Amino acid sequence: VDPNRHEVMVRVESDHPEDTISEVYEPGYETDDTVIEPAKVTVSDGSGSDPDTTGEGDTEAADDTETVDDDTDDE
Repeated sequence: VDPNRHEVMVRVESDHPEDTISEVYEPGYETDDTVIEPAKVTVSDGSGSDPDTTGEGDTEAADDTETVDDDTDDE
């Protein structure tokens, strides 16, 4: 979870490693490398996961931001 790109709404008990995104409530938005609105997410608290035996944590966040384009819905 990148605090610059994600707003953690809830931490849940899970078998996934700590800080793994488990649900995206609302996608975030960015343009170029500037975050306009962070993604609102649920993350694992890691309480149900086995300790990492490789020494390499899996805390890389999912790419859950969208690039902003000037698009309008014509429904």
